[in-house]
Amino acid sequence: MNILISSAGRRVSLVRAFQKELKKLYPEGKVYASDADPTLSGACQIADGYFKVPFVTHPDYFNVLIKECKSRNIGLLIPTIDTELLPLAQNRLLLEKNGIVPVVASTDFVGKCRDKRQIHKFFEEHNVAVAKEFTKKDYTPTSIYQTN
Repeated sequence: MNILISSAGRRVSLVRAFQKELKKLYPEGKVYASDADPTLSGACQIADGYFKVPFVTHPDYFNVLIKECKSRNIGLLIPTIDTELLPLAQNRLLLEKNGIVPVVASTDFVGKCRDKRQIHKFFEEHNVAVAKEFTKKDYTPTSIYQTN
């Protein structure tokens, strides 16, 4: 079992945490990192291995990602930046068909998270406390101190 931390950047402590925990379950397991510029990535330098990928918006991104993951027997993908979440969710089946499980919510939920009003409504519907929302028309500097 090998793991990929994508867009690893400066997430050194994240890579180290996964390395430590993976060794407990799979002593031979490796934690890889990917980045658009791995030579500038601290996390790539301390990972068990790394590879370069194009930006997630590039048409070849998934071809490169799948090829590199398959060659390293990577079965679990941990994304680290918001811009990866929707494309990974949208391509979940493609990744899973290639033996790669992306740790990402559904396309629907990721879409909600990308819209402040939709996620605010979702949280309210699920009894999650949220900050009061003000429109431009009903906001005054003192309105934030008023209670309902």
